[in-house]
Amino acid sequence: RSVTLAMPSAAYEGELASASMRDAPGDAGAIPQLQVSGLDSARLHDVISAIEALAARDPGLWLDGQWIANAERALLEAFLRPLGSPASIELGSSDRLRDSGIIVREVEARLDADPTSIPSISALCESLRISRRSLERAFHDLLGVSPAHHLRLRSLNAVREALLRCRPEPGIITRTALDNGFWHLGRFSLSYRALFGERPIDTLRRGSPGGRSPRARSPHSAGEPPLL
Repeated sequence: RSVTLAMPSAAYEGELASASMRDAPGDAGAIPQLQVSGLDSARLHDVISAIEALAARDPGLWLDGQWIANAERALLEAFLRPLGSPASIELGSSDRLRDSGIIVREVEARLDADPTSIPSISALCESLRISRRSLERAFHDLLGVSPAHHLRLRSLNAVREALLRCRPEPGIITRTALDNGFWHLGRFSLSYRALFGERPIDTLRRGSPGGRSPRARSPHSAGEPPLL
């Protein structure tokens, strides 16, 4: 019925500082309380359960710093998602659509400038000096998807490009997926196949420099993949 999130006070204050007063939950000095939707609650439960199951099945994951970082980011995003819940986002006006275009283009420019970096939603909000809700609104206004969904599509495409270029060797698919922010390899494979119509191993086996591959669906039409 309720969840308490223990996190560094500086990190939480940073989340609220990036939000407008209208978006900030609770009154100043009060313990913030958020009404979490059924979908957000289900996502949070799903992430927690998946991390526990994976760690119990393969304790060696706790020795992989990249997996830990990816899992922590997924868990934190699931906790903080209600701060910018799409459920409260209404259709944008023409002025807001123009502002949304500026925000989305700036996000894309920053991602293109450092394609090896996988920023969290919190990091994007902090660098752009906007609230989570503003970022969510911008992506829903312009692309019809959440920023998290858009980042997953970029990461899936980055994995594909890497697999088409690299030489097959043991563990290369797992390593490439982890390096691009994925922590649940089973769901990664499902999302990859749903987007490209083939398994990662199929891409790896036929990959070569300059090789052609099926075109990915755009963020405008791609359905929500399994939570990663």
